Amino acid sequence: MPPPGHETAAPLGLKPVLRTSLEPTPPYSLKLTAFKPSHFPSANVRLQGDAWYQALCFEGVPLGVKLWDKGEPDHPRVGVAVFAERDPGPGLLARLASELRHRYDMDSDVTDFYRRFSPDPLLGPLLSRYRGMRVSAAESLFEFLVVAVVLRGPGVRRLPAV
Repeated sequence: MPPPGHETAAPLGLKPVLRTSLEPTPPYSLKLTAFKPSHFPSANVRLQGDAWYQALCFEGVPLGVKLWDKGEPDHPRVGVAVFAERDPGPGLLARLASELRHRYDMDSDVTDFYRRFSPDPLLGPLLSRYRGMRVSAAESLFEFLVVAVVLRGPGVRRLPAV
């Protein structure tokens, strides 16, 4: 089930076409992976409560995606709801699931990293505080390049206005 208050929210006025869950390799936290210090705010993504919303055009099909943590970092599950004008079919939805796993780094095996660096006096407390955070690239290459080009122009003082 989605978090309370998110049962019927349909981004962009699209209708729900899929509700499922993904099982990332542990430890994993979607919220820490999607909304972390390196997060760049943009109009196509939003954290609302415990749900992460993303608008994207995948294989030419406009979609709304809602993701949320359903488990704990050591037993992770990510809820997924997909919204579209019409059902895009199981093939596209399977490819989208694979794309989301890649964009949100759900398949990396970080157990050796945690095992090796958790005892470290400097890294250990950070690994505990941010348990489950992963490197991610929620944007496609095109979306990332647009952000890079836009940020190249303004000076640091002007960035908050962008």
